[in-house]
Amino acid sequence: MAYTFKVTAKRTIGNKIPKGSTVQVIKNGSATPSPKEILAAYEQQLGIVVKGIEVQTSYFDIVKL
Repeated sequence: MAYTFKVTAKRTIGNKIPKGSTVQVIKNGSATPSPKEILAAYEQQLGIVVKGIEVQTSYFDIVKL
């Protein structure tokens, strides 16, 4: 079953993802999205590409819709 998650940046990340920016991540399974899935959503939905820095899920507020 597919689940939708609302992902919001808690702080500015790498001078690329502004604090408060939000994307939706849709994935199979109820586990929270991985950093790779979150960054892919930012690239696909907002055109923001983040490379060369480590990103953790704790940088985001993740809510299952």
